[in-house]
Amino acid sequence: MRSLVLATLLAAAPLSLLAQPGRTVPVPRAVAEDIAARARAEGADAQDERRDAVQVLRFTEARERDLNGDGRPELFVTGTGPLCGANNCTFWVYGREGGGRVRRLLETGGVRLDPERTAARGFRDLRGVAHMSAAQSFHTVYRYDGRAYAEVATEIHGRDGLLARIAYPLAAPGQPRHVTLAALPVGRGSALRLSAAYTGCVPGRATPGRLCGQLDLGLAGTGAAGRALPAPGPGCFTLEVAPLDDSPRHSSRVACEAASVSRRTGGRALALRLTPEAWEAVAKAFEVRLVAGGNTLRIEDPARQGLAVFVDRVYELNGMELYPQD
Repeated sequence: MRSLVLATLLAAAPLSLLAQPGRTVPVPRAVAEDIAARARAEGADAQDERRDAVQVLRFTEARERDLNGDGRPELFVTGTGPLCGANNCTFWVYGREGGGRVRRLLETGGVRLDPERTAARGFRDLRGVAHMSAAQSFHTVYRYDGRAYAEVATEIHGRDGLLARIAYPLAAPGQPRHVTLAALPVGRGSALRLSAAYTGCVPGRATPGRLCGQLDLGLAGTGAAGRALPAPGPGCFTLEVAPLDDSPRHSSRVACEAASVSRRTGGRALALRLTPEAWEAVAKAFEVRLVAGGNTLRIEDPARQGLAVFVDRVYELNGMELYPQD
């Protein structure tokens, strides 16, 4: 994926330094007041403890961790009690400024938030881990953009490690952002690999409320799996989607173009051109199938989950909500 952020990476720190949990300190009043003021501004209801600085102080803890090596540690603030749910809690990261002032760098949620070895603009990247189920977790990588921390990658992990990775790194000024889903098997034991890529529009040229840029779905295989892919054409697949809710099933024809493949691995590859409606249906699907002739290709988890996260991130970059709140 693309134009990467122009950042200087710090030399890797010793693992023992990254593993240190940091010194426990009292939560500053200025932090509690900022959390409460933002919660009120965002419309938190009267039962939400975050609206009241006194309650925030009661249900938060703080540790110091120096993310940029300036000797003035940042504050990692963790919610407890009612600021947690489903094994995940709220996390905030604040930087200290002169005169007792603080600056919010990140708000997120999960079971853990730790520094990474990599860094940008002098600040270490952060990795948040959120519980999904007994077998899976979401990992989110955050990178400092010069003002605060922004998401740059999402990973789905299972008991045996990484299952899917969606990356959307920061772009150089004036350049579009990209989103990619790294290649992964279409299903358990499948020799076909699925990937996805998106290149957005140059900043300022997007139309609010509409997708800007091209989304591509890729299928590639070697040997018999590659030869079984249909020939490129205006309708090489029929996409069939069963939704998670009571929405109507989706069915549409998919155009395919021949795509290049690695000379080392060989094989065949196709670039599938889905409509915006088809992409949204895939993101909200319980079951996704591609039908060509008498053959049916079922996209199984975690490939289906990876596609859902991929589309969600594309929507976010376009200022759109894939799952709008009621």
